[in-house]
Amino acid sequence: MLTGILAGLFLFSNVASAHLGDSEKQVSGTFGAETSSQTDSSGNRTATFERPGQLVIAKFTKGKCVSLVIISVGSEYTGAQVAKILNQNSQGKKWTHNKDGGDLWMRDDGATAYSTGSSVDIQAPTPLDVGIPSTAIPGGPSQPSPPSLPGTPEGLGMPPAPPTGSPSPSAAH
Repeated sequence: MLTGILAGLFLFSNVASAHLGDSEKQVSGTFGAETSSQTDSSGNRTATFERPGQLVIAKFTKGKCVSLVIISVGSEYTGAQVAKILNQNSQGKKWTHNKDGGDLWMRDDGATAYSTGSSVDIQAPTPLDVGIPSTAIPGGPSQPSPPSLPGTPEGLGMPPAPPTGSPSPSAAH
């Protein structure tokens, strides 16, 4: 029992403290050396960091963090830990829990966060809020959509789901 309490206290004190809008150097200063990274053809980088009890995936555009996925390894985040992560990424704004959206939080500026229990995924509201022109964001104006991720239908070689309101393939015959 004492071991579980100590592990919980360690995890709570070890909750991520990097922020959306931080530079790559600031994020590395928080999480240490990258364990892996990837740069796309537009120069956008995704870096992975590991530290005791956490795996963090940070996405950078023009050197600024535009997305953080913070994963708890071996346990789930408590409500207090999720609140701490959200507060650290509030940028002076208030998060509102969208009760109809499950574990979805939104800010008035358009930033979103989603918790699965063992992870918290935080997305910057717009590129302008972190000092990046919107044309520099993958999928932004005049930019192609980002490549599909492993685990998504496209990343598994499956066709994407039809847009909402489109007839299903079987209905077209």
